[in-house]
Amino acid sequence: MAAKGEGPAIGIDLGTTYSCVGVWQHDRVEIIANDQGNRTTPSYVGFTDTERLIGDAAKNQVAMNPVNTVFGGGVPQITVCFDIDANGILNVSAEDKTTGQKNKITITNDKGRLSKEEIENMVQEAEKYKAEDEDHKKKVEAKNALENYAYNMRNTVRDEKIGSKLNPEDKKKIEDAVEDAIQWLDGNQLGDCDEFEDKMKELENLCNPIIAKMYQGAGADVGGGAPDKDAPPAASGGAGPKIEEVD
Repeated sequence: MAAKGEGPAIGIDLGTTYSCVGVWQHDRVEIIANDQGNRTTPSYVGFTDTERLIGDAAKNQVAMNPVNTVFGGGVPQITVCFDIDANGILNVSAEDKTTGQKNKITITNDKGRLSKEEIENMVQEAEKYKAEDEDHKKKVEAKNALENYAYNMRNTVRDEKIGSKLNPEDKKKIEDAVEDAIQWLDGNQLGDCDEFEDKMKELENLCNPIIAKMYQGAGADVGGGAPDKDAPPAASGGAGPKIEEVD
């Protein structure tokens, strides 16, 4: 067994949104990428009858299987700040955003601890990974938005009350576009944010006008539905008897 302070050491950051695994070796921290090549993994775990899902695969179940999705309750939102003074003393403060509770710890640069330069290098790496996390977060949000829209639109046209009011050709257009988007997602899990956003706009531009036209037509037929916010106001002239107040 290696003596204290020798050999590699593995650490796991179990974040409330994203988690990562790093190993300390060769006097630096190296973050281990997951099976998709990402340095961070969404903090989601899912189970099916035959398998266990972790990360993006589990998070995707939120859109594809909302009935069986359970979100954690009461998860603390904690902000952690690091500050290093000129003497290499590390001050770490944490605040629970939910309760307002704060805590602080000071780590001095005693013998056997990391040097000031080593700590600064670790902080710089953390800042770099923070930017990467932000980019990854935007990509995941764009991908999830596309997934949610596609599956919601598919459920909408499959609903008998709505699907029966759609023109058969328009319904077929939506069904084909939705299936194309879902297949595209399956083959582009590692796409970038712009690709997901462009696919989202493409799907919205096809589906939204058809659905809007369907609701406008339904309102005209039954004479009762909620008015379209973009429709011009009805003219008042001749709409009813003229009533004048007399003394």
